[in-house]
Amino acid sequence: MENFDTLLREFTPEERAEIARHTQALIAEYELLGALRKRRNLTQQDLAKLMAVRQASISKIEHQRDILVGTLSKYIEALGGELEIRVKFPDGVVKLRQFAEDVSS
Repeated sequence: MENFDTLLREFTPEERAEIARHTQALIAEYELLGALRKRRNLTQQDLAKLMAVRQASISKIEHQRDILVGTLSKYIEALGGELEIRVKFPDGVVKLRQFAEDVSS
């Protein structure tokens, strides 16, 4: 079985650079929620209390590859923010309100 370094040598320098770019983008994406939490000076335990979940749930949310919009919205709201989802078309932008919670009732 080949190790990863041996496998990488089979790619051209351009392909290796592309792999590195994609890897860094994925790492940044996965670390984004944790970075947002840290910028708000909250630990996973702090956020877990705010969301009434276990710390392990916060860790799972921060490392999930695919997250439900409702879960993401609750996470952002616990940080003190508001999640907005916008769709850009060539002729304009539409804000999706389908996922917003009704706070008027």
